[in-house]
Amino acid sequence: MFLLGMMIPIHSTLIPLFTLANGIGLYDTFWALFFPYIGFNLPIAVFLAYGFIKEVPKELEEAAPVDGCSIYQTFFKIYFPLAKPVVATVTILSFFNIMNDFIFPLIMVSKDSLKTLPLGLMMFKGKATSQRIIR
Repeated sequence: MFLLGMMIPIHSTLIPLFTLANGIGLYDTFWALFFPYIGFNLPIAVFLAYGFIKEVPKELEEAAPVDGCSIYQTFFKIYFPLAKPVVATVTILSFFNIMNDFIFPLIMVSKDSLKTLPLGLMMFKGKATSQRIIR
């Protein structure tokens, strides 16, 4: 299922997501961008994290209760510090994926305060340029 989620590009679902966001009142809100980006970046995050956590030696998990750790302490004191590289990788990949997207935020939001960096840069086009008169 996660591989299928990675194979569907966000732009192929642009029209259905726009109609859904417009129908439930999410158009031109922060959530109109938040939920689809989470949904489309989640499969790659789970895929990377699963592969990374699967390679952690089982002995570390077995030694944690012997040292007096609960299940939550095992996660936060053993697994999470080991997973910092994969968390950083997922964060960087998601950040660049979202910041490089142009058409999805262009369709989903119209407020200037919600526009992403590429849309904000597009707004400068033509406003601060001077035209040279050729005679």
